[in-house]
Amino acid sequence: MTMITSVFKRCEKKYLIDATQRRTIEAAARQFMSPDDYGRTLVTSVYLDTPDRSIIARSLEKPVYKEKLRIRVYGREDGTALIFLCQHGLVAARAFYGDMLLAIPAFFELKKKYKGIVYKRRVRMSLMGAWALAHGASYEAAMTTYPLACVKGSDPLTHHLTIDVQIAHEIEAALGRYDGLEPSAAILCWRVAWAPQNEAAEPRITFDDELCYVDLAAGDPVTHPILEPATSVMELKTSTSLPHWITDALSSLHVYPQSFSKYGVAACMSAARHEERKAAHA
Repeated sequence: MTMITSVFKRCEKKYLIDATQRRTIEAAARQFMSPDDYGRTLVTSVYLDTPDRSIIARSLEKPVYKEKLRIRVYGREDGTALIFLCQHGLVAARAFYGDMLLAIPAFFELKKKYKGIVYKRRVRMSLMGAWALAHGASYEAAMTTYPLACVKGSDPLTHHLTIDVQIAHEIEAALGRYDGLEPSAAILCWRVAWAPQNEAAEPRITFDDELCYVDLAAGDPVTHPILEPATSVMELKTSTSLPHWITDALSSLHVYPQSFSKYGVAACMSAARHEERKAAHA
């Protein structure tokens, strides 16, 4: 059983690779690593931002410190529910899904980057609880009012460790730094995560493909592709140096790390589409 981790501190390097390069890297990885228990999974992440998208605008300037706030779910049905909730609001979502929203586990995440090191904090709660937290409820109130159905019947606060409360308060502080936060964009991708075959926790490799986005801020229901279908985003995640087999494989393929933000690209594509529409109506 894959354990759920709430706190991460590591270096994350991203690479854009084609299908042939991916197969070569996967072949090299099989000697030391295996896909985790979840297999190929649809990951849906909704990024919170101000109406003028000031958070991602600042992030794209590559400052020494930057942060992002998002709600993430796993699986096709849960991703559909999250996007429906963002597009239609809580009243409509409750009318359509009912108590199913309490059975959908969601991660509310604060992802920070300082001098190249990624610090990620996340708390696990029901989708309705995450929505409430994003809209001004305290963590304690969200957990009490909308407890995750799998632990219903127990005290929703005592079910979580003290560290979860500490992380939640850090997320609350980040939410309070911005005015008018709203669901800005949903980023979808199919992910396969690889982990070491031995007891080591690192490195981890993720392969994301079929990247696309839904422009929630613009009220656009269409799903737009971010990359070509054959292109994958590979991320290497570790707090130590990379093993030689990885660096050798990358060197032989002439694959190099590059700056790439899924939400950042989506925001830029959204802005370009907006300018195209303005020009068409000028």
